[in-house]
Formats: sequence, C-alpha cells, structure tokens
Amino acid sequence: MQDIDVPVIPVHLDRVWGSIFTFKSGRFFWKWPERLLWPVTVSFGPALPATTTAGKRGKRFLELGSEAVVHRRTPRDLLHLRFIAAARRHWGEMCIADSTGIALSYGKALAGSLALARRLRAALPEPSLVGLLLPASVAGALANIALLMAGKVSVNLNFTIGPEALDHSVRQCRMQAIITSRQFLAKAKLAERPGMIFIEDLLKSLSRPAGRVRSFSGGCCRPAS
Repeated sequence: MQDIDVPVIPVHLDRVWGSIFTFKSGRFFWKWPERLLWPVTVSFGPALPATTTAGKRGKRFLELGSEAVVHRRTPRDLLHLRFIAAARRHWGEMCIADSTGIALSYGKALAGSLALARRLRAALPEPSLVGLLLPASVAGALANIALLMAGKVSVNLNFTIGPEALDHSVRQCRMQAIITSRQFLAKAKLAERPGMIFIEDLLKSLSRPAGRVRSFSGGCCRPAS
C-alpha cells in the first residue's frame, strides 16, 4: 500500500481450513471431505485508510474472525460437549500427552475428567469463576474440562507473572477457590494461599474404575494400572 491512496477493505474467510482444497492432513485433494457441503463465512469490515498500520489491520482481521465464530456458534459449541463427542468417536486413540511422558487415550481422559468433575462440583463454592494454578500438562487439560463439566468457568493463572500480579488477577476475577497441586507449588516455589484446593486431595476419594486416575506427579496425571 506504500504511496497508494486508496481504502483498504478487510475481508475474513472463516472455516476455510478443513475443506478438500486446503492442505489439512498434509495433502491437497486426495482426502475424504469431513462434510458436504463445507460451510464458509465471508466477513467484510469497514474501509480503512491506506495509512493504517499493519498491526491495526491485523487486529481488525482478528476481530472479524471473532465475530464470525459468534455468528456460527450453536448451544453445542462448548469445549466439554465437543470433547465428549470427540471421545465417543475416538475412544481408544491417543488424546493428550505432556513432556513427562504421560499419555491418555480419549476414553481414559473422558473417564478421568468426569470423575474429577463430580468431586469439583461437591467441593467448590457457588461463584463460578475458579482459578487454575497448574502447568501446561495432562493434569491442566483434565482440570479445565472437569471444571466445565462441573458447571464452573476456569481462569488459568500465569504463575510466572509474580505474586503481586497474581494477587491482582485473583481479586479482579473475585476467585474464592484456586485448584492447584502441592507438588507443583513446591517445584515452582510458590506459597500456599487461602482458598486453594489441592487436586491430590480431590483424587483421594476417587475409585479406580470410575476415575481411571491414580495420582498427580508434578502436575501431570497418571493413568491407573
């Protein structure tokens, strides 16, 4: 657009990735389409002046993408409902893994999250915003899904931002409970604080067949033997 004085019309294509004309699955054309016909949403934004910076243009594209998702959203488009549907289709396939070598199939991940959701529903207070202070791991993924299944909203806290910023996040969201792990707090050198619920305590009362979860080690979930 340098030295060209014409308006810029932002155009966003939603859900194009996944059609047979994209490189999804590492190939063009020679793959089965996931559905027929493939729905695509084309969104046009207000004209921007030619002097608009690339950063501001990119921000507008992201906004159009967000609006497109809201436009096509249905009551079934919730993370835990999508996860349950995926688990039923891919029961024995590998679902989640982390750097410690822990890996769970869809079936085991679903069983573990359902069992954990029952304990969270009984243990958590009424305000729906619940903090999660866990590393990016199998445990963190299961806890996020379980909280949604329990009718709560998870707020993943960044433990690297320092105690003052962490306190600000907790106050801003008015959290009365934070799900974490004693072993993780020790490794991250974080102090315990009021309102913390330790996932090790929640798992103690889970039966092995129902939860299919044995223990947490460093914030990671181990499948039952």
